[in-house]
Amino acid sequence: MSNAHAYYNRGLAKSDLGQKAEAIADYQKAADLYKYQGNTSDYQEAINKIQELSAE
Repeated sequence: MSNAHAYYNRGLAKSDLGQKAEAIADYQKAADLYKYQGNTSDYQEAINKIQELSAE
């Protein structure tokens, strides 16, 4: 496990609480960490979450 997963999960929780800006920030941090780790599938999932929240 990594901090990237923790940021991603915190993004989920903040999204559920309606804290959109905070959720996007957590997803972005997770995406940055996933990219650094070379974890492209989780990186793309975090980017998708950012795009979903940004479209709302």
